[in-house]
Amino acid sequence: MRKVILVVVAAAIVWSGYWFVGAAALDRGIDAALDELRAEGWRIEAADRGISGFPNRFDTSFDALEIQAPDGDRLTMPFFQILALSYKPNEIIAIFPPEISLDRGGQVVRLTNEDARGSVTFRTSPDLPLDHSAFVIEDLLIESDGIDFSMDELRFATRIPPGAPDARHQNIGLSATGIVLPEQIGRRIEATGLGPIEVLRVDATLDFAAPIDRHALGNQPRIDKIDLHDLALDWGGIGLDGEGLIEIGADGLPMGDIDLTLENVDRAIEVAVAAGLIPGNRAAMITQGLSFLGGSGTEGRVTLPLRFADGDMMLGPIPLGPAPRIGVGR
Repeated sequence: MRKVILVVVAAAIVWSGYWFVGAAALDRGIDAALDELRAEGWRIEAADRGISGFPNRFDTSFDALEIQAPDGDRLTMPFFQILALSYKPNEIIAIFPPEISLDRGGQVVRLTNEDARGSVTFRTSPDLPLDHSAFVIEDLLIESDGIDFSMDELRFATRIPPGAPDARHQNIGLSATGIVLPEQIGRRIEATGLGPIEVLRVDATLDFAAPIDRHALGNQPRIDKIDLHDLALDWGGIGLDGEGLIEIGADGLPMGDIDLTLENVDRAIEVAVAAGLIPGNRAAMITQGLSFLGGSGTEGRVTLPLRFADGDMMLGPIPLGPAPRIGVGR
């Protein structure tokens, strides 16, 4: 019995030593990572930082955290926590506060939520490539300059697709439910009887110019390709589905097609008229035109390609204007 007790005590001492050595190493690693980001133009300040969780976790807490990007955008949070099991330090849980503020050139965006957390798993190599992640935000409200919208739940996840060679390839999944549009738009379409958007879903694979790893925060990799597997919207009987492949040039301009299928065209036109997007006296003509352009579209269903080419966007033969530039990095 005495030997058993001695073994248990020895194991506890060794494990305690491991935790304190690991906590000290983690603290130094955080300092090194912050110094690296500051050297790249980031400003990261916290009123206090601490590591707790003895003996089985490394829980890092930041109080009054402020992060300013090289372009001047500033993010502030009253607290932020990173939790990890001491024997799985490459798997972390991130806990976000109920209120987050983002200042973009003087335009302040305020995000409040009931619960916001995520999990991130890195592959075990010095550059810490992202293997997979998942985030969930409940009761999200976004406010900016008197314009606000909300959603019941937002889910976002990533993973390296099966068979992909490295973290340059990321499968992205997004799902939002119960989306309430800004009041200014909501008042216009109230007469149509539409409520919140039931579901918005996106499933795509993104190819980046460089891996998504510990270097990506300081120098965001450029997106080279977007393979859209599924875009789905369900809103009061109006349905929208899409899929397609987009290549992104070094200048950030997209090229390629996304095939969009709109369900319940008449209802969609009615909502667009109520929102002021389409003049009422042109609704019938546009409905007929969409049916004609869709070719095989019947029973209120129409399919059209959204085309990106030479810096422009077109929906079928209809010009939509300049295509957006997708940010470039390294």
